[in-house]
Amino acid sequence: MAFFEVKNLSKDFDGVRAIDDLSFELNKGQITALIGPNGAGKTTVFNVITGFLRPGRGDVRINSRRISGLPPYKIARMGIGRTFQNIRLFPKLTVLENLMLALKYDTGERLTSALLRTKRMIREDAENKSIAIDHLKKVGLEHKQDALGQELSHGQRRLVEIARLLALNPQLLLLDEPTAGLFPEMVTEMKRLIKQLKEEGKTILFIEHDMKVVMDIAERILVLNYGKIIADGSPSEIQNNDEVITAYLGRRRSVAS
Repeated sequence: MAFFEVKNLSKDFDGVRAIDDLSFELNKGQITALIGPNGAGKTTVFNVITGFLRPGRGDVRINSRRISGLPPYKIARMGIGRTFQNIRLFPKLTVLENLMLALKYDTGERLTSALLRTKRMIREDAENKSIAIDHLKKVGLEHKQDALGQELSHGQRRLVEIARLLALNPQLLLLDEPTAGLFPEMVTEMKRLIKQLKEEGKTILFIEHDMKVVMDIAERILVLNYGKIIADGSPSEIQNNDEVITAYLGRRRSVAS
């Protein structure tokens, strides 16, 4: 049984089929890229998997447990976390506060504990702060813990978003265009971080338009077009696939190419 499964997934918008009988599986500890032309349905797939959209039909499972149709917070608790194309930090909160919002407070979630600031809650708050700082260290931003979200560069905000995602301790990370808008040195840092997370046992599915990034870090590539997977293989297999080239360029290669 695969770690993660999408089976016969479909989603329509006003009669237009954005996802068309989509099926694929992911193995644990693998970096997989989901690519395709603009409008292929990539972000819609992420939105259905994570509960932001309900599927028209089909099934999504993690560790054999069905998650399709559940609300996003329940799906997150079952081990799936995601980032978004548009970074969603709280601009008026500090970097550390942004991360601590993602951590669970067993005592502090009760009103009496929050109001009275019990010793147990104070201890739990200190533990969560330590966990949050550890995640900031992982992305190289522990020195920015007291900065407001709005004071960070675009690349730093991307890294904080991933650190906040890691605070959820997900098994599967869905990264929606993690290198979009980054300077070259920050792209290098993002690729290093994604490879590190794989080495730590995380499973990663990411959407990316930069094919150099895809070819550098993906072990497997799924190519989506009009809501269907038209190719599934290694980077070398995908970059020589005529159907993929046709989807991106609108033509097939000549024999001489």
